[in-house]
Amino acid sequence: MHALVARIGKAHSLKGEVTVQAHTDAPGERFVPGETFATDPPAAGPLTIATSRLHNGVWLLSFE
Repeated sequence: MHALVARIGKAHSLKGEVTVQAHTDAPGERFVPGETFATDPPAAGPLTIATSRLHNGVWLLSFE
């Protein structure tokens, strides 16, 4: 079973982070380093979170 957790947005800063639009009720529990997510299209992933932080109400993630 697959569930939509987030949608990747635009790049943020020079650290390789991207903004994400969260589609989960517990982003703080889902967006943790080491967590792996499938992608659509599948050839683009899977993506593994390297860093995550909340900045002015927007989640910023970087991937390995």
